[in-house]
Amino acid sequence: LLLSDKSLRLKPSHHVDRRWLLHLLSSPAIRRAISLRATGTKDSMRNISQQSLAEIEIMVPPLAEQHRIVATLEDYLSRLTSGDSLLKSAIRRANQFERVAADQAVRGFWAPRKASLESSGWDLLTEILQRRSKLTTGRRRQPSPPAYGERLRLPDHWAMASVDQLCWKIEYGSSAKAHKEAFPGDIPVVRMGNIQNGKIQMNDLKYLPAGHPDVNSLLLEDGDILFNRTNSAE
Repeated sequence: LLLSDKSLRLKPSHHVDRRWLLHLLSSPAIRRAISLRATGTKDSMRNISQQSLAEIEIMVPPLAEQHRIVATLEDYLSRLTSGDSLLKSAIRRANQFERVAADQAVRGFWAPRKASLESSGWDLLTEILQRRSKLTTGRRRQPSPPAYGERLRLPDHWAMASVDQLCWKIEYGSSAKAHKEAFPGDIPVVRMGNIQNGKIQMNDLKYLPAGHPDVNSLLLEDGDILFNRTNSAE
């Protein structure tokens, strides 16, 4: 392996514990000192020279204490790594359980197979379609019924419908080119990358001018469901 000119190689004295020096250079105080000496703007490549790094002052304990610091620190770091691994494993299992529970709940596994109710899913679907027919006038098409594939074993009082039948509107968002800088009155655009793990991430937004024609027709409202249709399992 050959080092590139974008990196610096430090060869510590044999009187210094290299692991101690590594932990020291990674500590918040030294990282701040390095950042203060770095040149360049936040939007371009930041850089620190050999001389700037070499001039940073550090506190040096005796070698025996360096060894003890490293042993104690790495013991704690090992425990933290183990705890972090267990936590991630628990989160994965919780996410798996959540998906299984949601799947079973919406497919009727938790519902009684028969229920003595005044109304059924079919009654509700009929009411929805009647209300939608009042909205579907002129050239607007009627909703598509479900395309039956695998026949699900539903509770008797449940109905089968298509997504189209249960939604007043299904539409694409804006394809207009948004800009990075926000000016007064601009409207943030939720892009594909802003939808992560079922949540909207409000960082790295782009914007459209308030007067753009898409703004009036595509503003998001409470209750809207967003579906990432490209390059995402979600």
